[in-house]
Amino acid sequence: SPGRGPWDARGPQGAAALGAPLGYRAPAGMIGAGSLVEIHSLPAKLQANEDTRRRLGPLGSCDFNGAQGRCLHWDDAGQQYAVHTFDGAVVGVPAECLCELRPTAPAAGGFDAAWQPEEPDSLGVDMADALATRGYAVVQMFVPAAVRDSAVEEARELPVFDGLRAELRPGLLGRGGPSECREMDADSAERPIDGALVYCDRQLTGLGMALKPMVEDLLGTAIEDRSGSLVRLGGAGSAAPELEELSENDLVDQVVESFVAWTVQRKLCVLYLIDNRGGSLDFHPRETSVLPAARLPLQRGRLVVFRHDELDFSYNPEGDSVALQMWLLQAPSAIEFRELSQPPGLQGVERIHVASIYERFPANCDGCAMTWAMFLAGTDAEGEVPFKRFDKDVYVMEDKDAIMYGKAYIMHGSFVEEHHMTEFDNEFFGISHDEAFTMAPSQRWVMECGYQTLHSAGWRRNTLRGQRIGTFMGDSGSEWQEIPMVASEYAAAKNNNAVTITRLAYNLGLTGPCLTVDTACSASLVAANAACHAMRRWTFRKGSTEPVIFHGHDRPSLEHALCMGILAMVSPSAWIGECAATMLSPRGRCFTFDNSADGFIRGEGCCCVYLRTE
Repeated sequence: SPGRGPWDARGPQGAAALGAPLGYRAPAGMIGAGSLVEIHSLPAKLQANEDTRRRLGPLGSCDFNGAQGRCLHWDDAGQQYAVHTFDGAVVGVPAECLCELRPTAPAAGGFDAAWQPEEPDSLGVDMADALATRGYAVVQMFVPAAVRDSAVEEARELPVFDGLRAELRPGLLGRGGPSECREMDADSAERPIDGALVYCDRQLTGLGMALKPMVEDLLGTAIEDRSGSLVRLGGAGSAAPELEELSENDLVDQVVESFVAWTVQRKLCVLYLIDNRGGSLDFHPRETSVLPAARLPLQRGRLVVFRHDELDFSYNPEGDSVALQMWLLQAPSAIEFRELSQPPGLQGVERIHVASIYERFPANCDGCAMTWAMFLAGTDAEGEVPFKRFDKDVYVMEDKDAIMYGKAYIMHGSFVEEHHMTEFDNEFFGISHDEAFTMAPSQRWVMECGYQTLHSAGWRRNTLRGQRIGTFMGDSGSEWQEIPMVASEYAAAKNNNAVTITRLAYNLGLTGPCLTVDTACSASLVAANAACHAMRRWTFRKGSTEPVIFHGHDRPSLEHALCMGILAMVSPSAWIGECAATMLSPRGRCFTFDNSADGFIRGEGCCCVYLRTE
């Protein structure tokens, strides 16, 4: 006759309900205590014994054929085994009605180990082996029906977890699946086991203790603590709340920083599938992981542990469901304060000040105010090549193999307003019409934006002449030479990089040094760095805390500098060349700081900065 232990009964206590001794004396050649078995060929449904009925009240008969569980001990008096089934019942079964259970792989609905709180080392070893091989392990638990029913009822009474934000959800709850979460108090040794959820949560604590000594070599760090548990609810009775997005208050409260620090700590995630009606649990390896992807069928009474530092997951239960989710954490990173071996930067009189800035950028940005407004609005300034530049259809194919045909696979970019390409006040600068006609757009922009920057700093044409102001230009090349023109006396200088910046200095009468830098994408940065070196009297050498004077004068060699960067896009050749190197994004966008980025997109404009030492 079967014995039905209460939901929180351990195996031996439930076995005592059969009236059998707790010691094990297995007949020779028969299944031993601790073996996993499957019940078969019982002639009829079984009734609860008298002791069980007296403790738990009237119980109906049950058919245990097909039930699986673990043998507790052999009952000599009854000539039967006490079997603790995975559904929490303790059943007396003759030896001929038992066969050994060999679980299939978890992906096929099986498991790696059965719950053994009395042998934590054995359980921990089995789980650590599975974690090392495929990144996850599945444990079969012993969950009575009363526990499942009580867990759902208790979960509804818990407070809603209010720390979830839409942007943080995938890192916490995985991709998709139910979003309704309740929050449990942290487990502790002093907390009484006064409910189904607390009982299950205590099992999670035991699991963490079993795994802790086994996974240090695998993870490369020690497990320091466990997190509190979240209760995940799904089904008809659960509500999927509309998650709030991060707010200004969240940023002030450093919610994102705390979440990032927590993701560094989390190593193993544990899902206790207390109840469900099926579904799937999918694992998605990260780009740097060597672990395989996997899909596990959901079954109630299972506990899944996986490496959350290597795998993302999707939890998709069917029907009414309840699950506990918690994490095993490494110790938080220690903050180490160290004394700097040298000052963090040049101070005092050696500081260089930005006196004025002027920008000519796409999206109709003329000046810093417009550029700032563009950034605040999140403006997308990308678009197709304007027809006034050239007929792009001749040079582009929507095919990654376009370069095989001498074409580009994308023709997107950021372009300034077209009137900047054709309009220029040549008379203001004393330049003839014929010369202005041959000048590259980049040379015209440098003239206009350079003077505008100096004007904003308080200079005028009559005060600039003879001033020792250096001009430093980052220019990665002009495409103007590819535009066919009638030969003239100005053709040699129309797109020469050396002329671009010196033309401005000569026109305004500046006597400082002129420098043109071409280091591709970093050209303007290197040019500005060269200007700053010229404006300082001393610097620090590596490994020394003493300043080294390299000019030999009380004042720097240069006190004023105009730093510029320029690019004007007028020819399809650059798109074709950069597509040949697969540098450009086939989708026509940069996706900066995004994991989906697949290249960059070209942009044009001119930016000028006026620097001074006082």
